[in-house]
Amino acid sequence: MAVAAGFAIAATAGAAFIGKGVGAGCAGAGSMGVQPNDVIDIKNPTTLRAVMLGIIVHENSGSPYPDAVLEEGLRRALL
Repeated sequence: MAVAAGFAIAATAGAAFIGKGVGAGCAGAGSMGVQPNDVIDIKNPTTLRAVMLGIIVHENSGSPYPDAVLEEGLRRALL
């Protein structure tokens, strides 16, 4: 599935608050080396992992989860 990076990140983050979603989208896109309007494939495991990590780091003030937790979340997301 190809979507704009900022939209994918904001939508994936479940942004109920628009300002929060825009912030997560822009921060996540920047951490991936893309612009918020660039098209990304969130079904690609490498891309989705980067999106997940960007959201988690943004939401947890820089504290990511252990790799095993990230990998299990990625596995479940791609079922």
